[in-house]
Formats: sequence, C-alpha cells, structure tokens
Amino acid sequence: METAKILYKIIEFERYDVLVPFICHTCGKCCHNFAPQIPEEDFPEITRYLNKPQEEIIKQHDECYQKKFTDEPANCSFLNNENLCMIYPLRPRCCRLYPFTDFGGAGVDCPGHKEFYAIVDILFADQVYAAMYNPEDYQKDKIRYVPDLEWPTILRKFMQAKPSEPMMLEFKKMNRPLV
Repeated sequence: METAKILYKIIEFERYDVLVPFICHTCGKCCHNFAPQIPEEDFPEITRYLNKPQEEIIKQHDECYQKKFTDEPANCSFLNNENLCMIYPLRPRCCRLYPFTDFGGAGVDCPGHKEFYAIVDILFADQVYAAMYNPEDYQKDKIRYVPDLEWPTILRKFMQAKPSEPMMLEFKKMNRPLV
C-alpha cells in the first residue's frame, strides 16, 4: 500500500504528532444500504468505463438512490456480487474519502472504521492536550514525528487496539519514516 493513497488523520499531541491510517478491508459494507450522490456530469465517463448505455446506468442509480430515503435502502448500484466497486477509479468524492465524509460510517458495520476509531480512542485516552486534523489541513513538512524514547509507549497503546497486520505495517511506516 502506498502512503499517498492511504487516508489518515493526524493526532497532534503536545510534543509530537501521530498519523493514524484508515485501512480498507474491502468488505463492501460501506456500499450496502447506501447510494452516493453522483454529479450528473460524471455519468458520461462512468458509462464509457462500464460500456453501458447512459440512460440505463442513470436509471439504475436513481432507483437505488431514491431507496436510500426509505425503510428498505438498496445497495449501491455500482457494487458487484463480489462486494467490489465497478467504478472504483471513477467513484465519487464521498466514496473516496470514506470514512471521513458526511456519511462517514454511521450505522455501517465497517471493520476498518471500527479499527481506526479503536486506535484513535486509545491514543486520545488520558491526554491533556490532543487534536485531530485531516492531512490537507496540516503541512506535511511540519509533522513532528514521535521521539525515539516515546515510540515504545505509543506503539504499546496502539497495540492495545489489536490492529490488523496491514494497519500495523502502515502505522509503523507512516510514523517511523526514518527507521
């Protein structure tokens, strides 16, 4: 996984910052019972990508989108039988930024969402000063990496959340770039 393609938050502590990645488990649960709003100008490219008539794609998506306001919402019309997004390279912004978007995971049984917030909760516990930022709100060259003497404490707290192997690897890579 490339760090540039990984979504993450920055936790700013008094003396250093900790980057917490969001690791997608590709389960498709964020697409169940949800349909993203797609700008009309995106449909021509989507239809070319899927090689289907635009009217058919718009109709399927509109039907799915309208069901999101009912007691029986449908899965996203672009979710295939393997729980993969059929328009992944063209997916809308809200999908690209999941779980850091408006629909953000509320009511979704997303293992990546649960893992991310379990780690955040543990890292924020017992902190007098801490704040969380989006990467675009923070200058990368200003990140204050965890000092060597404090790294074992941060790593011990992080491990209390029982992170997945991909989460462990990415967390270490993001927070220990010089090692």
